[in-house]
Amino acid sequence: MSLVKPTAKAYALYIIVVLLVVAGFAGVSPDALFPAALVLVSIVATSRGIAEREHERLTMVRLEASLEPSTVQEGWPATITVRASNNGNSDVVVVLRETSNDQRATVEPEEYLVELGPGEETLVEFEVRAAPGLHVLGRIEALASDPLGLFEATLVVDKRLFLYVIPSTVGGGGVSSRLERHGVEEVYSRLYRGVSLEFYEIREYVPGDDPRRIVWSATARTGKLMVREDLVELSAKTHMVIDLSREMWIGEPGNTPGDHAMRIALTIARILARGSSVVGFTIFDGEMWRIEPPQHGGKAVQRLAAWLSSYDPYASRRRVGFYRAVRESSVYAGPSLLLVITGPGVFLEKYPLEKLAEAVASHPGKKLVLFVSPEPKSERARRVLEALKVEYQLKSMLERVAPVVFVEGSSRLGALVKAIVPGLAP
Repeated sequence: MSLVKPTAKAYALYIIVVLLVVAGFAGVSPDALFPAALVLVSIVATSRGIAEREHERLTMVRLEASLEPSTVQEGWPATITVRASNNGNSDVVVVLRETSNDQRATVEPEEYLVELGPGEETLVEFEVRAAPGLHVLGRIEALASDPLGLFEATLVVDKRLFLYVIPSTVGGGGVSSRLERHGVEEVYSRLYRGVSLEFYEIREYVPGDDPRRIVWSATARTGKLMVREDLVELSAKTHMVIDLSREMWIGEPGNTPGDHAMRIALTIARILARGSSVVGFTIFDGEMWRIEPPQHGGKAVQRLAAWLSSYDPYASRRRVGFYRAVRESSVYAGPSLLLVITGPGVFLEKYPLEKLAEAVASHPGKKLVLFVSPEPKSERARRVLEALKVEYQLKSMLERVAPVVFVEGSSRLGALVKAIVPGLAP
């Protein structure tokens, strides 16, 4: 698709011409104003004629776009490569731009100036960095203008390139050693320690420990009774309900509650997967939900990463019936942990909060609600929840349901650890 359109400069000249003509007819120096208006009209007409010729040359330019790679980890770049070739017999000077207007993606550089002789071709590359989820890119514009910049000839090619961005884990591109040592994996494993052939750690004896666990060599070395604590090879189960409704995407792109919820969910899944646990999840988009039955570690992480990287926040809907998604998901969780990851909007109305509380309370196993907010210290959210407890007398219900923990952004390792511990501790 190609066209010629006036720029802001051209519209400014149109206005000046009209004002000159009106002033001339009003008797203000018509001998001077009318010739000036004619000169400006001739300049505009000449510029348009030049732009029309540039348009004809532009129609002979062929644009092809490709994206590599199509799936990236958050924080890593993808590259849009544009091949521009001149199939005409005249030189062409064009400006190339990527104009998909995806607010959750950054494209650099903003434009390229390309000069093509007859039969020549060139390659230009745009680097793309994007927030988690699905992005539709590849709308390429080639622009040529007259010397005064009054008119632009535009050639548009819409290739529709799909970029899938996998959320990063908490702490950067991977699970940090700090989170490994003090985070979810350690706390989770404590639920399933017992006597087995797999060595876990040596610690000081406490009343009630099995005497068969005493390690006499360590006891002699330290002068204190030391016991061995083993890890039972047991496949534990967790089911996550991830709220990705429209209310979760309000805020700065890349720093919305939805972005943080994605990162936290994938972090938890990856850590639990290393302990051979079984993980299932539910993706809630506002009105509908997609349930993935529990699968063993690696498969669950792959499925979750695929779902999150292909999720389009622009297609999300307003939150309706979240409690129904939680209630249905609890069936897949069985007697184990039900982990609900949601954000600000769920606590703003009485009825949805009551229904969510009832749905989580009906789950027979352990449960935990994570409230994710990018706001520092989530003071506003805390005040809202406290007000709801008082006004709607929900305190006893919420305490019966689960700990409701506030996580101020997914970069806070300490907040994440503190959030997980209450739900997993015996």
